[in-house]
Amino acid sequence: MKSWIAIKKWLSGGCVYFTVTALLILFFNFAALGTVKDAGNISMYSFLLMFPFGLCLSAAGMLLGAEGLSAWVRFLSHYLITVLSVFLFLILPSGASANSSFYLVMFALLSALYWILFGFVALIRNRVRRLMEED
Repeated sequence: MKSWIAIKKWLSGGCVYFTVTALLILFFNFAALGTVKDAGNISMYSFLLMFPFGLCLSAAGMLLGAEGLSAWVRFLSHYLITVLSVFLFLILPSGASANSSFYLVMFALLSALYWILFGFVALIRNRVRRLMEED
């Protein structure tokens, strides 16, 4: 029974990430192209790869919340799964420039963005936890 709850949590998280990712990409296409008509022009292949991307992010989030692992294993595995899923499911299928310097720069930018956002979220969680303990 516990495994079904974990699978349900994984799939529902994947659906949420899929929806958020699809809406963000549609919004950025609209902002870049300026017309609603052209904003929905996403290839079907790239659109369908957003669901495995969402499932990977959901699994990474579940792994981050696992209590049985040490903190550094959880953080490092969350980082690796997140960055690899962005590369495998969003950047590579988009047909972006295929030279190695592009991928190295994208890896550095994604890593910096990940750790900045991770630190920001950790700071907010810590602050909220302290405020809740005061009350």
